[in-house]
Amino acid sequence: MKKAFILIIFTVLFLFTLPAEIITDDTPFEDAVTTEFCLINSRQQKFCVYHSVKNIKDFDSDIGNLNCCAWNHKDYMDLTVYWYVSSSIARAYTTSSEWKTKRGIKVGDPLIKVREVYGSDGQLYLWDEAQNKSKKVTDKDSYLYMIFDHGDDEGINISAANMREEEMMSLGFYAKNGIITKIDIRCGEMDWESYDKEHSKE
Repeated sequence: MKKAFILIIFTVLFLFTLPAEIITDDTPFEDAVTTEFCLINSRQQKFCVYHSVKNIKDFDSDIGNLNCCAWNHKDYMDLTVYWYVSSSIARAYTTSSEWKTKRGIKVGDPLIKVREVYGSDGQLYLWDEAQNKSKKVTDKDSYLYMIFDHGDDEGINISAANMREEEMMSLGFYAKNGIITKIDIRCGEMDWESYDKEHSKE
């Protein structure tokens, strides 16, 4: 009985120490919607949600800080990147103008540029102060994503569902006085706001 118990313990420990499967095939995430949730620099290094960090040229994904929730993170050329142990990117954000979105928006651009560049392909929602919620102001039959416009001192959030992973993707443009101060891409159900608040105390 004792030997059987010890065997079970060793089996469990072995399973928990097995390396996670590294997934480097980005093909399933090269669709028109998912590739909107990317940040790109002048060296054409492109960080997209769900894509593998292993495929990014000159990015050393073997060096990073392992977090408690099974992901790594690294500050790289004014970009902070989070990726799961499978190598799939969960989040990336920047406050630098060195990084831009697929449609060319970068930190320092006026927020109105986001409205101009993304508006035609999105279903627009504006923040209603009286009702304390977003209100749909366009009624399109077909669109790539939803646009939540919170005004010049808050910013704009673009969201879409990834049907393969059954999760939401987000592209956030933070702003002050109508100027973009931060761009943040993310996916999944992680409460990043709470995570950021907690780790800002460290």
